[in-house]
Amino acid sequence: MLSGYEGNRRVGLWKAVWDWKGPARMQSFMWLVLLEAILTNAERHRRHIAPFAVCGRCWETEESILHALRNCHASREIWEQLLTGTGFESQFFYHRSTQQWVINNMHIEHPQISGHHWGTVRSHLLVIMKVP
Repeated sequence: MLSGYEGNRRVGLWKAVWDWKGPARMQSFMWLVLLEAILTNAERHRRHIAPFAVCGRCWETEESILHALRNCHASREIWEQLLTGTGFESQFFYHRSTQQWVINNMHIEHPQISGHHWGTVRSHLLVIMKVP
């Protein structure tokens, strides 16, 4: 059973995702990321589905959700190429928890990237970078 605080926090997260103006597929994916319900190698290994917990792209560290979507060298390279020249401060981008990172980047005004709103570009990239 969830405590009052946990329940209120989850409702707040739910509203943040489902009030976001974007494709339903992206909202669903963001919700799974916030719940940390994406099956990364670390989670597959914990469930005895995968033989190892290490990231299959860089082979350097355990593959958490944030590692797969943001911190892995392969993901980081994409983000940095995309954000170069936008005035976006990368120190804030890489130093947040999963929930802070998703919510902050969905709802705060960010630069336009190639004529598209940041939140839309970001959510599409997250789906593309999702580890199979």
